[in-house]
Amino acid sequence: MSATIEPSSEPPRRRGLGRPFKPGQSGYPGGGRRAFRKIVDELTAELGGGPLLPSQRLMVEQVADLKLRSRKAPATEAVRIANATAKLLALLKADQGEQRDDGPTLGSILKGAHDG
Repeated sequence: MSATIEPSSEPPRRRGLGRPFKPGQSGYPGGGRRAFRKIVDELTAELGGGPLLPSQRLMVEQVADLKLRSRKAPATEAVRIANATAKLLALLKADQGEQRDDGPTLGSILKGAHDG
């Protein structure tokens, strides 16, 4: 007895992570990037709304990422995330307070050398 395998009329199933989406359909319909941008904008406004240094921008983005993670985290993990975000925000606020006029700027030094 010989068994023959008949080819299937169905297209082969894709294997792998996630589901295939139609062209133009979002793979993340929850809009994670919009929520992320909104949190970053809120935190930037809370810090004065001015331009941030690159290191400060990275910290703000880290806080935003942690806040998004805490939404789906178990309670104990959410508490850890809340503590981490509070510490990062305290560092950012302290860093903002340290950005005072501690000396001459490069422009004023160059202007003084040119005038002198």
